[in-house]
Amino acid sequence: EQRFVVDHMDGKAMHLIRVVDKSIPISQFVTRLMRHTLTTKHQETRFTHKILPMSHTCLSSMENLKKIAREAIDQFFAPEKETAKKAETKNSTFAVMYKTRGSKNQKMDRMDVINAVVDCMPEGFSVNLDNPDVSVLVQVIGRLTGVAVVAGFNSLSGFNIRTLLASTKTPETS
Repeated sequence: EQRFVVDHMDGKAMHLIRVVDKSIPISQFVTRLMRHTLTTKHQETRFTHKILPMSHTCLSSMENLKKIAREAIDQFFAPEKETAKKAETKNSTFAVMYKTRGSKNQKMDRMDVINAVVDCMPEGFSVNLDNPDVSVLVQVIGRLTGVAVVAGFNSLSGFNIRTLLASTKTPETS
């Protein structure tokens, strides 16, 4: 059984890799991959520069975005709700990271997108754009919108493999 399927996108050198196996939580998978890269200081892929998870996708519209943002955020915080943890104890700050690619005709306003995602966040969170505990990634690629919630996005160089590895080099190893 196939676990991953590669879909070629219209953009330059961009591919969407869909996870067919629903038992693989994509945001956690990419975060672990980046932590492994940081620990081993070795790039496992030759041509991949950046990996962005999209746990939820839809056709680009505000209505669809609100739905998948709510689903992604609820899914990310479900374990905390089950164990009755309060947001202020572990992940108290957040940021919405919004990026469009190949979406010049997009009708979704940047601030409307950010505000829609902010409205989905649990109570007790405050915005920290410099070093958030949790990042909500919103990627608009043509007619496709993807959302993922990840912890430690900034500390892992925004999942940019080359930047992550360059940040680990010391003057003696350069």
